[in-house]
Amino acid sequence: MKRFRLPANFRWLRRTFLFAVFCTATGSLLSAPKSASKKSDAKTAELPVAKTQRPPATDDLYEGSAAAKPVQQKPVVPAENKLEATISPGPKYADAWPSEYRKAEADLQLTAESENRANAMAEFVRGQVASAKGEPDVALEAWKRASSLEPANADLAVKVAFELAKRNEPGEAIRILKDSIAAAPKEPKTHIYLSQIYEKNLNKHELAIAAALKATEVAPDYFPSWAAVYELHDGAGDKKKAADVMEKALKSPAKSAEYWLQFGGFLRKVFLKDDGTASPEELRQMETVFRKAVELKPDDASVLAQAGDFFALARNNKEALDFYARAVKLNQAPTDEATKNLREKHIRALLANDRKAEALPLLEQLARDPATSMRGDLYEFLAELYEQAGQVDKALEQYKQSLVLDVSAPSNHIRLAFAQIRAKKFDDAIATLTKARKKFPSRPEITAQLASALSSAKRHAEALAMFEKAEGEVRGRNESLLSASLFEMWAFAAERAGQFDKAVELLRKSIESNPDAPGAYNDLGYMWVERGLNLEEAGKYIKKAIELDDDNAAYLDSLGWYFFKTGKFEEAKRELLNALSKMKEEDATVLEHLGDTYEQLGNLREALNHWQRALKLEPENPDKLREKIEAAKKKQGA
Repeated sequence: MKRFRLPANFRWLRRTFLFAVFCTATGSLLSAPKSASKKSDAKTAELPVAKTQRPPATDDLYEGSAAAKPVQQKPVVPAENKLEATISPGPKYADAWPSEYRKAEADLQLTAESENRANAMAEFVRGQVASAKGEPDVALEAWKRASSLEPANADLAVKVAFELAKRNEPGEAIRILKDSIAAAPKEPKTHIYLSQIYEKNLNKHELAIAAALKATEVAPDYFPSWAAVYELHDGAGDKKKAADVMEKALKSPAKSAEYWLQFGGFLRKVFLKDDGTASPEELRQMETVFRKAVELKPDDASVLAQAGDFFALARNNKEALDFYARAVKLNQAPTDEATKNLREKHIRALLANDRKAEALPLLEQLARDPATSMRGDLYEFLAELYEQAGQVDKALEQYKQSLVLDVSAPSNHIRLAFAQIRAKKFDDAIATLTKARKKFPSRPEITAQLASALSSAKRHAEALAMFEKAEGEVRGRNESLLSASLFEMWAFAAERAGQFDKAVELLRKSIESNPDAPGAYNDLGYMWVERGLNLEEAGKYIKKAIELDDDNAAYLDSLGWYFFKTGKFEEAKRELLNALSKMKEEDATVLEHLGDTYEQLGNLREALNHWQRALKLEPENPDKLREKIEAAKKKQGA
């Protein structure tokens, strides 16, 4: 008959069973009293063989117990030759694999609590595996068993309660949470989540408030407890009670910097608007909590950086720079988001405080650092600083480096070309954009930028032809690119080429394409004003542009020039001075317009002053400006 065999992964059962039988047999015999064996011999002794009965059920795998071998007695050593040896206690065994034959040492045995924790962990892992396999019911049951084995584990209890709440079983969720609270009454997380179950699932606001307040009572230095109470009052529309909660949290004696940082982060999220504004009281609270965090950890770069981030968002550039500088001085390795770009934030804070001379060498050092040398945005940042410092050639080198790091981005090619145009290196800009157009043949915006560069180089016929190509590339493919800005650039090129009517047509298309874009209104109005045409309509267009963007110096200059052309010289002076005050750097056109206005008002000295300042800035028509200056000097001499 063919012998039946268990699969290989079950054969350990047979070995374990045979080993247990052997240990049982030999153990009982070894522990038998001496009187059980009356027969002895001085030289040899033989242990009797245990007679093991075959199990009642037939099992072809059973092979019987192993035959006992006779134990040979060791030779008798004379007493005078014996050496006493210290008895070794042997190795200690932990009960990772408990055995009744090899007990673990008492100090290595699992306590009942530890055993429960181990079993809870096993159940939790079973739940995770079931969840990964798409068996949510099995997972939940495993997690519930884990929570019952270790109810003091608040994170586990909250997880199980969350899953139950998702299934619309708030009653069971509350039971789990209350069991956990009974086992660990000073753990705030379970109180907080209990309050959320009461509020969101059962609409029991008073019970929710009571549970959240209990969290603040058992753990006053755990900020999420205070945040939970605030959100409950705020969600119910009780702003007064919500504000009172923040004041109580502010008076906390907490000695943990983490408490104050969490507090500050919460206040930033709730109170600080995108433009960095908040009420004076809200700003006071935020400033207080961040300063307390710094007081507790003055030598922690992350804490200092987070305080700096708040002050930077609140537009308090001086304080932001102070905290960033202190954090950088500590020279600690980045540990989180706050410290990841700390050196860059410090540089930007220097710029915000008008300390460009200090910022530039630090940015150069950062760009050379091997850890950041592959960041193209740093080279763009450095290029902008070089441009502001008037170091045009260095700026262009940084833009080129940024392009080398990433030639796949069309914007990098366009950015370099714009810098070349600003540096009046028009041929270089045209070459950059021509290469980019070959590399990105399906990007009509590059064709449009090439047309604009040709216009700046005064290659007007080529520019207008290239704009026609850009329009043809867009038609039928992505007509959304026929934007206001495209028509505006095209109109500018047409005007420079002397095609005034074409420019007007294109600017009207720009306005039609985007009625909320102010640029075309201003350009069309100014173009008419400059030529003394349609002055009333021109004035309306310029005022519409200012209505859409009332802080734009160029539009204010257009309005001043409109008043000049209509003979309202005082109004013209007012608007032109307003335009000049809003400019970061003086503009030759605005200064020339002011000079013309002062001349009409009979103030020849101021007229000369503004014309001479304009001449230093490379105006579009320097010869005409020189003629004005010479004529004014002759009048002064007369």
